[in-house]
Amino acid sequence: MNSEILLSPAKINLTLQVLKKREDGYHEIYTIYQKITLFDELEVKPQSSFELEFIAEEYIPLEKNLIFRAYKLFSEAYGIKDGFKVSVIKRIPMGAGLGGGSSNAGTFLKFLGKRFGIPKEELLSLGKKLGADVPFFIEDYFSACGFGIGEVLKPYPNFQAFYLLYYPGFKIETAWAYQALNFKGEKKPYLYSEDLPPWKDPKGLINDFKDLVYSKYPQFRDFEKSFEIVISKVLSEGSSSSLTPKAFPEGSLASLGMTERAGMTDRAEMVDRAGMVDRAGMNGETGIKKRVGLSGTGSTLFAVFEDEEYASQAYDLLKNFLKGGKIYLARNLKG
Repeated sequence: MNSEILLSPAKINLTLQVLKKREDGYHEIYTIYQKITLFDELEVKPQSSFELEFIAEEYIPLEKNLIFRAYKLFSEAYGIKDGFKVSVIKRIPMGAGLGGGSSNAGTFLKFLGKRFGIPKEELLSLGKKLGADVPFFIEDYFSACGFGIGEVLKPYPNFQAFYLLYYPGFKIETAWAYQALNFKGEKKPYLYSEDLPPWKDPKGLINDFKDLVYSKYPQFRDFEKSFEIVISKVLSEGSSSSLTPKAFPEGSLASLGMTERAGMTDRAEMVDRAGMVDRAGMNGETGIKKRVGLSGTGSTLFAVFEDEEYASQAYDLLKNFLKGGKIYLARNLKG
């Protein structure tokens, strides 16, 4: 039988606020999820038994993998005996705050739901058992606010943006981050408006884990400074000959070829250039800092642009500052 190729997108937590610790040990949060055009690739082929293989930079134990757990949960819930061979090309770095494992599970559950006629509401219930952000990848939302432990979703505007991401090459475990945060008490969330992108909000991109991560890993201050230098240089020099925009390099955005480049160069739908060159909003240290964020509990740092050419220029420049880790260029995922 023919195989099917599924694209499994990464996400960014544009913001993340911890509100309280529940009696069951989980934390209530308020976050803004954003799907982006950085993908793992799943090839699914029906066969008599279940088989899972990875093309990845590190070993992934089968019993701990969310795709396997999703298949087991689904097959037990609905008495499904069909098997599948799932081959996964991992491009989303693991332990990076980009939701790669959750996306794989959510994408595979959507495939199974479509194949066996299972309503989305039931898939969401299964997804919650696998992880707090798995439901986001089952839903069709490109962007959403996450409440509860992250599984209660409300649609949020899918603001057009281009994201420069830096993964430093090491993981930050979510369980460690929440434990080390040692949050006590309870607070109300700062709710972002739906009328403007969160990076234009006076509060900037709030992440309650940022101080903790920067304290544990002081090099993040240097990473962020590199982002700020690059953004400042791009804005000050604009489209000078030394910053002539280039096509997105083959290494950026995990090399998904024309699929990715088509998503990044849709100039018919480009936002107004003024959105990025708003001198009042971007000039000065404060304006630039609002455009740099930490995704989830880390370890990926990102900068937000509203203009593709500036994002491309920044990508080329950032490679001169950050030699280790991986740099990606992506945009907001859209239909």
